[in-house]
Amino acid sequence: MQVRLINESLNPRWQSEPRLQRRIDRYEEPFLFDVNLSVGLRDCILVPTVLDLEAEDFRYDNFLWVDGFNTAAEYRAELNALRTRYAPIANQSRVKHAEGAEDLRFQELASNPLGQLRTLLQEMERYASAWPPSTLPNEEQREAEDRDRRRFLDEVERFRFGVSQLEDRPDAFKAFSSTMQAFANIWRVRDPSGVSAWRRFQIVFVRIGNRRVCGRSSSQLDDLSVVDVLWFPTGGGKTEAYLAIMLWQAFFDRKRGRKSA
Repeated sequence: MQVRLINESLNPRWQSEPRLQRRIDRYEEPFLFDVNLSVGLRDCILVPTVLDLEAEDFRYDNFLWVDGFNTAAEYRAELNALRTRYAPIANQSRVKHAEGAEDLRFQELASNPLGQLRTLLQEMERYASAWPPSTLPNEEQREAEDRDRRRFLDEVERFRFGVSQLEDRPDAFKAFSSTMQAFANIWRVRDPSGVSAWRRFQIVFVRIGNRRVCGRSSSQLDDLSVVDVLWFPTGGGKTEAYLAIMLWQAFFDRKRGRKSA
């Protein structure tokens, strides 16, 4: 079904003025401005267009309820109605970071890193145990979700190894504690009421990244072929995570006697 609103107002000069003087269009101004059109569906059932997304996009809604032509259109399910807007409005959900029993404040991780990292590890294990095998109706999407689940389980194990390194290696522990203290000092001077803690994805990425360098220094690592890429929307804290890895590397090198690099 298509619903269109078309301006067919004739130009009054189109017939009255000689057409040889200048071009006079039949529809001189065929546009409509600031128009909103509403269509109530009453008892009708709207069937959406199902978009063919990649299997990896199983988390996203693939229903297209209405498609606008030269306008923005939306379906209001609570009213069972369609409406257009002369300008599109996009509602962007804000990421809400999950928080658990762990305390990821800079100062706390500087003074008690192992306790908080172990708590975070337990939170990750609980999340993994509550993630059942996929029950999505599409086979390819089921495989994609199960693949993501296995990747998360692997991430849990790599983080577990990173925590155990801090337990076994005083130089790695001291470098990590010093890195956290450096961030606490920076923000205390820069803005005491500003950022004071890490987000979960940041500290997990930092510790997994550190473990590779630490393991390579003692031949305890066999997954150097794996590269972790931190993907997160702009403003989410990627730069700080990268800087923490670099700062930890600097402290770790100094603890091992390196004077530069």
